Amino acid sequence: MNFLDLLAHPLQALQTAVPRQLAAKLGIVCTLFATALGAHAATVVTFATGASNSAAVLSDGTLWTWGNNMNGQLGNGTSTPADRPVQIGAGFTQVQVGSRYMVALKADGSLWMWGHALLKSKVFYETAPVQIGTGFARLLTSDTAAKADGTVWFWGDARSIYSVAEGGGDRSGLLDPLPAGTRQMATGPHNALFVLDGGALRFVATHHFLNTWRTGYGSAGPVDSNFEQVTLNASTAAGVKKDGTLWQWKGDEPPASLGSGYRQVAKGAAHTVALKTDGSVWAWGSNASGQLGTASTADAESPQLVGSGYAQIAAANQHTLALTLEGTLMAWGSNSVGQLGTGSAGAMPVKPTPVVFDGTASPQLGEMTVTGPIELQTLTVRVQISSEHLASGVEGDVYLMVFGPNSSGFSYNGYGFSPLTPFGIPQPWIHGLENRTTVLISNQDLRALRGSTVYVGYGLKSDQQSNTLYEMQASKRYQLVHTIR
Repeated sequence: MNFLDLLAHPLQALQTAVPRQLAAKLGIVCTLFATALGAHAATVVTFATGASNSAAVLSDGTLWTWGNNMNGQLGNGTSTPADRPVQIGAGFTQVQVGSRYMVALKADGSLWMWGHALLKSKVFYETAPVQIGTGFARLLTSDTAAKADGTVWFWGDARSIYSVAEGGGDRSGLLDPLPAGTRQMATGPHNALFVLDGGALRFVATHHFLNTWRTGYGSAGPVDSNFEQVTLNASTAAGVKKDGTLWQWKGDEPPASLGSGYRQVAKGAAHTVALKTDGSVWAWGSNASGQLGTASTADAESPQLVGSGYAQIAAANQHTLALTLEGTLMAWGSNSVGQLGTGSAGAMPVKPTPVVFDGTASPQLGEMTVTGPIELQTLTVRVQISSEHLASGVEGDVYLMVFGPNSSGFSYNGYGFSPLTPFGIPQPWIHGLENRTTVLISNQDLRALRGSTVYVGYGLKSDQQSNTLYEMQASKRYQLVHTIR
């Protein structure tokens, strides 16, 4: 029975009883590639960024963080920074990034926090996610969230601006409620903007000598109406109204209109980014670190087009992130501590650059070239080892796996296909790390194999982990390169 015959039928070996330890061994392999099926199909659905770190939730519910980790704000149990995303959990729907902490919401309504933050009854300091609340429906900002009953609660950076007395409520628990009728609170270094029911604004500030707001727009009481979303920094604020108009103001100045057709606005330390309903992204302000994404470092006083085809934006300090309609997260600007997630901390891309999620859709991991109709098809596979791994001289192995739609599976050992059985783990395609191209199947009728998938990946060897397959699983360094259709 050849490979095509085997792949078109379930493996008989998998239907027989086997010793428990051998079944567990195969279970690890099955888990690896069952995970791959979900991980490689996942795209970014929501994300957030802060002063020096960022986070994203993928469509499979996994949560990824990267950047500065001095206060444990990556949530991976360490204080080691990461210049590419690392997975820290699953089952999440939203995430927000504060100055020294992160918060995330799970599908069950539980609220989780890690890093260093101020809570109502304690100073919080944890390097891994800890649950701090239940019954929440959505995260609004890095320091506010709304419960299913409509109440809005706050914590963290907001507590240094908006006092417990103003917030009301008792002193038990970890979080404080905002007054009834509050829909959103956006905080800056020493100020806060509240969006009330009806879209009216209220402004609160402390340390007037440290910012340029002075009395501030709306400080005498609620003003204007119909604001849907606001953002601010130490010196300016901006907001989008229900009618799609974008407004910006500073100090005691009234808001000035910047046009219509907008749906989201975000501010860094000295730059602003806005997203229009047509998917175009616009940016203006300081550009010393390339945070405008205009392929230069020239400042801009008026909105400049960054690009089209975007669904969400976020900004902080001297960098910007934006999500494409296809689910690819792009980043540009300062990357001093890896906050962009594009790899190589210190590099400063001045135009949108993809965030590198190892094990999702890395364009340098591998690819499959397909020629001919399915009745007479040739599949050629290529592996591309990361240049940093080749340059550093690390050791490892490359794997190529094929899975049929009926749970059959095979590994390619460089000469032929070996079925996955309970009696062993896959053999590597290449012993050692090297770029290689191989004709996997030549002029074959693959109609019976519709739905079969091909994966390529590689693992690294180290003193602590000699089995490269397990290292590949832990690093999620594998990629779906083709589905036979």
